[in-house]
Amino acid sequence: MEPDGQQFSETALATRRQHSDEDWKRMGKTERKRAVLEFLARKGTVCSPINIYRNLRLQEDMPVHQDTVTAYLQELDEGGLVLRVAIRPLENRRLVPADDTARALYIVSDAGLAEAAQ
Repeated sequence: MEPDGQQFSETALATRRQHSDEDWKRMGKTERKRAVLEFLARKGTVCSPINIYRNLRLQEDMPVHQDTVTAYLQELDEGGLVLRVAIRPLENRRLVPADDTARALYIVSDAGLAEAAQ
């Protein structure tokens, strides 16, 4: 017997949220970008930008636009805090930097893990 989806989401997701609605309203860009980094550090998985966006909305209740998440990811990548990796090499368990024109996935870097832990 499967649990009621609404009941499951309210119970499971409420325990995962790191910030309240009021927290989000007070945060500036730097704090929101850090929240994205911390989210990726907690997850520790390779994700597409759309999945990161959707999970921030679902699990963190973060009121942010998809384009904003993509911009944050680009900035975090430029800062060395996340890695933008090519999709195909993942099939062989390799993290290879994606070229600028290719679709890519993101994972937190070692530097990003250290930054998120501070």
